[in-house]
Amino acid sequence: MTGFRGLADRVRRIKGQPDASNPRNQAQVEALDRRIRRSINAFQQTESQFRREVQEQQRRQYLIVRPDATEQELQEATEAGGDQQIFQQALLNADRRGQAQSALRNVRERHEAIIKIERSMMELNQLLQDLDAIVVQQEPLVENIESKAEETNTHLEAGNVHVEKAVTSARAARKKKWICLGIVVAVIVVIVIIVLIYGATAGGWFDNNNQGGAPPA
Repeated sequence: MTGFRGLADRVRRIKGQPDASNPRNQAQVEALDRRIRRSINAFQQTESQFRREVQEQQRRQYLIVRPDATEQELQEATEAGGDQQIFQQALLNADRRGQAQSALRNVRERHEAIIKIERSMMELNQLLQDLDAIVVQQEPLVENIESKAEETNTHLEAGNVHVEKAVTSARAARKKKWICLGIVVAVIVVIVIIVLIYGATAGGWFDNNNQGGAPPA
């Protein structure tokens, strides 16, 4: 029982840590919680089985003290949880003293064992209630974290859309810049060609005029 309490305390400490509500750690914490619950349930079943066996042994021991006991008397003796007064009264009325005294000692031991079992089962029941309370208390926190995670995911998706738009706009802007640059270069080239052609034409015309207007030698 002490071991179960220690495990429960460790689970409480783990669940009390901020990282316990992290979606990556939550599955492990819940798996640990389920394992502890299964172990507690198995322990309770074992204790219940032991209690039934003890009651059956008490029934047999009462028959040693009172072989002529009725079914109602046997039921009262076992439901009393090994009440020593019932067995002592039966012992006073019994003829087989040695067997009766031995049965009485066994009854006392079994009675103490049953008391411990009942106490352990009450503690286990309280332990399960505490674990349930912890889960209920942390449920809003977990839901809040999940909501924040979904909200963050939505923002990330929206951010990705904006980034894609920005990249597309940047590419379009660069493309337009190159187009404008190409147009400017083309205009400059055209201007240079025009200037060169004009300069060549003007220079030839000037040379012809000079040759035609010179006096004969």
